Amino acid sequence: MIIFSKRHKKLIDQNILNIVLSKHLRRRVYRTLSEFVGYIVETARNGLTYNTNTFEVVKNEYLKLTGEEYLMAYVEDDYKKVDDMEMFILETKPYHVLDIIEIFSKQITPDQITDFILEINEIFRTEETPLRFIEDEFVLLDSDFLESEINSKAIQLLNKGGFEKAYLDFRNARRKLSSNDFDGCIVDANNAIESLLKKILDKDINRQKDLKKELIKTGFIPDYFEGFIEHFDKLLQDAFSIANKTSRHGKKDIQKGKNRVDKHIATFVLNLVGTLIVFISEKHINNLKND
Repeated sequence: MIIFSKRHKKLIDQNILNIVLSKHLRRRVYRTLSEFVGYIVETARNGLTYNTNTFEVVKNEYLKLTGEEYLMAYVEDDYKKVDDMEMFILETKPYHVLDIIEIFSKQITPDQITDFILEINEIFRTEETPLRFIEDEFVLLDSDFLESEINSKAIQLLNKGGFEKAYLDFRNARRKLSSNDFDGCIVDANNAIESLLKKILDKDINRQKDLKKELIKTGFIPDYFEGFIEHFDKLLQDAFSIANKTSRHGKKDIQKGKNRVDKHIATFVLNLVGTLIVFISEKHINNLKND
């Protein structure tokens, strides 16, 4: 599991990522987590069993994932050790609160997870904080894409449809957009559509253009889509070529001026790929039902 503070470590270290969580929001988060706390019987390495609760499990997992020895929070302006989870949530650095929520969600039973996500998102929405809990991680609402219904639907379809590689690629693309890695975003978006097509066609064809043509030949989509597919492929591959070159070779090859891959281009490409993923995934699932 890669928690929020680790996913965005570079931006945090450079003081680029500025997250503010009010004391009121933190109190609401703690109360909500408390409502979902359960009591668990754990088995130690020596074989002995002992009773614990969700907060203790989350604390231990947090310390393991961060490499910290103790929970640390601000107490009277000093950043020091605290033992109480409530104090930690109320007074620690904002991104560690997000870490705790993400870890906590992994301890929720399947019948509770939907309510948990809804309640957490309701807190952040009503507190007007630009973060949302999607799947099992927080994303920054710093672009229209991140609230896009089409891209959320793409993620859900890839996950439920068993397209594991495409799911991971598209999810990484979304993550890289929120981390300002625009070249990486386009590279992963391109990989997502390629992985999806390979899975559906069950063919290991390297050229994405050939994969799309093969999709049309199978009768999967109408012939009149060929023109759209050709234009889509050219647009995506042009953006991918520039992004991949920069991503692989570093800033010395970065494009300047109008040819630079910026946030708007990355968002546009990702939205376009998301739209195609939804269309192809829904069509594939529907075909399976009718077979």
